[in-house]
Amino acid sequence: AGRTLPRLPSSRDSSRAATMAEFHKAAGNESFKEGRYAEAAQHFTAAIDLDPGNAVLRSNRSGAFASLGRYADALADAEEAVALQPDWSKGYSRMAAALYGLGRYAESADTFQRGLQA
Repeated sequence: AGRTLPRLPSSRDSSRAATMAEFHKAAGNESFKEGRYAEAAQHFTAAIDLDPGNAVLRSNRSGAFASLGRYADALADAEEAVALQPDWSKGYSRMAAALYGLGRYAESADTFQRGLQA
């Protein structure tokens, strides 16, 4: 009710894959904000399929998975985000949250510390 999604790109757009990835990222962010985490994860998955080297998309999907209690999936995406962008503290934050959700508290604390140094 009252939500607006970004404009769907036309086939004339020069970089269709990048534009579609941005569309799915924005739609995923909107779904996440509204608490529709499964829908958000689907949008982020579609965006990752189009832009697999994007650490932000992996991080966003990690957050959606964690919100669904899917901590193993959240951890896998967070680890990929860190591998893609090791100097970005948010990836470590996502990884630590997933580890915490898995009950791996010491690893979670260590990962938060690594993130502070990123």
